[in-house]
Parts: sequence; structure tokens; C-alpha cells
Amino acid sequence: MSLKEVIKKAEILRGSKVSTVKDCGDRWYLGFTGDVGKSGSAPMFAFKSSGRLEYFLIWEYADLLLQGKTIDIPK
Repeated sequence: MSLKEVIKKAEILRGSKVSTVKDCGDRWYLGFTGDVGKSGSAPMFAFKSSGRLEYFLIWEYADLLLQGKTIDIPK
């Protein structure tokens, strides 16, 4: 599944636009516009091999997110 396809799937599921994407090795981090500036955000990982989406708690993956590289959202 391409990043563009994964983003479309995630936006439908969340009902919010993806505002941030980070390449975190085997997965992409997806942040959403509705979460900007909120402490109760619900980001997702999208696994590159399968396109599977998974909500996660940021503090559990802080090291992975810090190492991730922000990438442009495909048009």
C-alpha cells in the first residue's frame, strides 16, 4: 500500500486530515489536524508492509518518533 493510499484510509477512519507524516523505519507516523495543540491527541502508525493502521500513545514510542524523519504529504 502506498503512503498516499494509507493517508486516504486513515483520514476516512479518523474523520480528520493528516497534517504530519514521519518515516519511522518500518512504519509511518500520521498526525492529524484535529490534534494540533491538544494533549489528548490520537496519532496513528501505518505499517509499510501491510497498510495496517494502529493508534498508539506517544510516550510509548517517544524515541522512535524523535528518530523519525518528517516527510512531505503526497498530493
